[in-house]
Amino acid sequence: MTIRVEHPIGEWQGIEVAPGRLVGQSAPMSRLTRILALSTGQTVLDSTGLSGTYDLQAHWRSSNTGLSLHQWTYDGAAPPTTARPGEVLPSLEEALRTELGLLLEEPKRRPAQRIVIDRVEQPQTKD
Repeated sequence: MTIRVEHPIGEWQGIEVAPGRLVGQSAPMSRLTRILALSTGQTVLDSTGLSGTYDLQAHWRSSNTGLSLHQWTYDGAAPPTTARPGEVLPSLEEALRTELGLLLEEPKRRPAQRIVIDRVEQPQTKD
């Protein structure tokens, strides 16, 4: 993943997630997490603390994920093609870790806060 703030006007900028690939140019982490959440149908939170915009690419076995196509474009016509024919590809989680340095983790279980009502009484009325 490389940081790049400026792109020439008219050059594609945004993020595309499709089965087996992710490509982004001049994309903030907040948008990447939103696109991953939409594509996976799960909650994805950004705990990286990273700001700025990034150029990124990742490829994985499309057969082992249930990702749907999502795209966010804010300049230009189409994302660059990033085909890698004949390459043995990792899982989605491994590709995000090895190619982008991002780690998807299950949320740590927190004890649920509960309110317990152990008895109910009628309020006393004034006569």
